[in-house]
Amino acid sequence: MLLPLALLLLLCDTQEYREGKLVRQFPLKTQMLAQVYSALDGPAAASARTSGSGDRTASSSGKNVAVTPLGEMVYKQRSAYELLQQLQLGIRWSVASRALRDSQTTSDPGDLDAEDFTATPKQDFPRSGSRVTPVHPAEDFVWKDYAPAVFRFLRHLSGTHPSAYVASLCSDQSLRLLACPGGRSGAMFYATADERYIVKTVTKSEARLLMQLLPSYMQHVVQQPGTLVTKFHGLHRIEPMQGNRRKVRFVVMSNTLCTGLPIHKRFDLKGSTAGRSTPAEAAEANRQLVLKDLDLHHCYKLQDGISGRLKAQIVADTAFLCAAGIMDYSLLLGVHHKQPQQQQQQQNGDGRSFALHD
Repeated sequence: MLLPLALLLLLCDTQEYREGKLVRQFPLKTQMLAQVYSALDGPAAASARTSGSGDRTASSSGKNVAVTPLGEMVYKQRSAYELLQQLQLGIRWSVASRALRDSQTTSDPGDLDAEDFTATPKQDFPRSGSRVTPVHPAEDFVWKDYAPAVFRFLRHLSGTHPSAYVASLCSDQSLRLLACPGGRSGAMFYATADERYIVKTVTKSEARLLMQLLPSYMQHVVQQPGTLVTKFHGLHRIEPMQGNRRKVRFVVMSNTLCTGLPIHKRFDLKGSTAGRSTPAEAAEANRQLVLKDLDLHHCYKLQDGISGRLKAQIVADTAFLCAAGIMDYSLLLGVHHKQPQQQQQQQNGDGRSFALHD
């Protein structure tokens, strides 16, 4: 069926391109969709499609995450693509402003004072730009940075240079929206192209908890360089300057399974058996699926010395989590299967081969 010219123009206006690149998307409202559906299916079908649906079609992954009829992902009624743009603008400003303020990165936790753990500087980002912010295609927003000096110190501890951090998160096409966001938490996830970092939306209570734990968390990371606890690199918030739409908070984390080796299996281990299995059909259909405790049917032999260090680190990390009053945690395990010739080369005297790497 041929669409009227007016409807063709309506559809074309949902995306804005600049120099051949998509810079902004404009989701269609319910009234507009009704016109499109009416042309395709007739008025009755159009009414059935749009009745009770609002401007968004909710996704099953959580109340915050939704998908428009055109397939655009939204979070708290905000375009995931526009949030990505705002996030990159804010991170560039955070890293650059901190670098200008501090000529040298803090290398001693004693240089941080109590105010550094509660600091929350803000910056307006109007679309037209300002003296300290660039012109950008996203809507006007306010950027809030949580404890920037502390997170800069934590990035320094992990060996991350500011320029490398910005390059990973803020270069063209450096962030991608993960295909299956949400889960039970209803959160949305981005991953960097180099797979070094994961960006996750967090709730206000989760952000508050992280800020409360930040002093003890930093102390634990300093005292335990080999900690398996998630490495946090930044906590930020985006707030629209107009309207009453909800604020969105993000945390930047290291990707635990970022390695040069291909990961063939992933396990999320809680030390429990209740509901801790994955349907065999789902696991077979998707080899990237994260498996659970009852799906682990093998005993993996670790290299000499690694087993003892791993156990000691888990004891130290769980003691920290216990002292913080956190009990909902798990151990993420990635398994790399060696090729037969690699296994033969690294067999020890009794013929056992090692499948895990330090």
